[in-house]
Amino acid sequence: MPTIITPREYQDYRHTAGLATSDVGSIWMQPTKATHIYFDAAKSNYLPALKQTGEHGSTVLDIGRGVMVRVSGHAHLVDGVWTIDPGYFYVDRDTGGDVTHEQKRRALAVVEPMIQRWADDHPSSLVVAEHCDRNNGARTLEENISRHVAALKVLRRELRACDGGRAWSQYPDLPTSR
Repeated sequence: MPTIITPREYQDYRHTAGLATSDVGSIWMQPTKATHIYFDAAKSNYLPALKQTGEHGSTVLDIGRGVMVRVSGHAHLVDGVWTIDPGYFYVDRDTGGDVTHEQKRRALAVVEPMIQRWADDHPSSLVVAEHCDRNNGARTLEENISRHVAALKVLRRELRACDGGRAWSQYPDLPTSR
C-alpha cells in the first residue's frame, strides 16, 4: 500500500532579486529560474500616483530625446543571450501616456543590455532561482501524489463496501476533486 508523501517546504526566490543600474536609470530584476527574469522599472503598474521610483528602488528610464518611460516584462535566456519577449514587454511614458513604436524600440535597446549585464554579474542569483523553481515543482508533484494516494484509499474503501453488499457511490468525496 503506498504511503502518503509529506511535501517538501516551499522555497521563496524573492531574495534573488536585485537592481540593474546605469546612467539611464535602474530596473528591478527578479529571476524566477536560470533562464527567466521578470523586470520592472518604476512599477509599470503605477496608478494612481505617478511616482518616479518603484517600491524596490527602480526608477523611470531615460531612453533619450527627453523621453522617460516605465517598463516591465519578461526576459528569457536564448542561446546565451537575454532577450525580451515582445508580447510581455510593457512600456509607458512616465506621465502615464502611451509610447510610439520608435520609443518602444529605443526602450528595448536600453533595457536588454541592462538585463544582460545584471545576469552576467549575478550568476548565483540565477542558480538559486533555478534551484527554488525545481524544488517548488517537485513540491507540487509531491502534493499531487499525496492527494492521489489519499484518493486511492477512499476508492479502495468504496470497493470494499461494495463487495460487502453496500451500494456504490458514483461520486465519492475525493481529495483530488477539491
